[in-house]
Amino acid sequence: MSSAPSSASSALHAGGCIFCHRHDGGFIGREHAFPESLGNETVILPPGVVCDRCNNGPLADAEQALIGFPPVAFIRVLLGHTNKKGDRPVARWNNATVSSPAENEIVIHAENEKAFRIVEQIGPWVRGNLNFTTGGPLSAARYRKVARALWKATLECVYLDHGEMVYEPRFDEVREMVLGVRHASGFIAFPKNVGQPTTEIALSYQFLNTDLGVALGSQVTIGGVPIFTELLFRKFQGNREEFEAGFNLVEF
Repeated sequence: MSSAPSSASSALHAGGCIFCHRHDGGFIGREHAFPESLGNETVILPPGVVCDRCNNGPLADAEQALIGFPPVAFIRVLLGHTNKKGDRPVARWNNATVSSPAENEIVIHAENEKAFRIVEQIGPWVRGNLNFTTGGPLSAARYRKVARALWKATLECVYLDHGEMVYEPRFDEVREMVLGVRHASGFIAFPKNVGQPTTEIALSYQFLNTDLGVALGSQVTIGGVPIFTELLFRKFQGNREEFEAGFNLVEF
């Protein structure tokens, strides 16, 4: 595909925006593959790749769902990542609110001892057991938005690695799901138990030969918590019973 853009567009490529393929959405801003509020300062697409309309509309909407996803929201508080406006992170659960009002400071407002039980206290510092709840299973609509954010980040990393390959028709269905113009279907998976939080934010993907064809598996790691998905077939392939022994598998 030619990389020469239309004379009436600020897009870097003739295909326009890598999500909507249009040239009329404005191309002033850069696009972060991961939100800045997760500490991403390096994985960034230059202006001209993702249009401002997609960036500030459906892509931002999906990213907010990822930031608010309970495991991710909690990690944000522990790491103290602020958003673009400099606001300190807050994670709201059904039975508790956890916030980081200042650097190296975490405040827990728990409804009862079941949510947070203090085991040891030394001066102002406490050690305790956490049992936060979401008030019931998260909705399928919320999981779909989280998946859309993961798919978006993966496609953007594919662009950074392979350039205009991301315009290939095999990505059209998932890019429409990212934009919310096609009903999103697929799965995400994440560990039932996580270890000590880290500052790691990373994405790895791999094209895999499967019984269904060439799949695109993706692992997004945020604060040491890996989240898995797949973009081209969006069907879990593997030993379900063995996998679910250690992972939450959410299909929608």
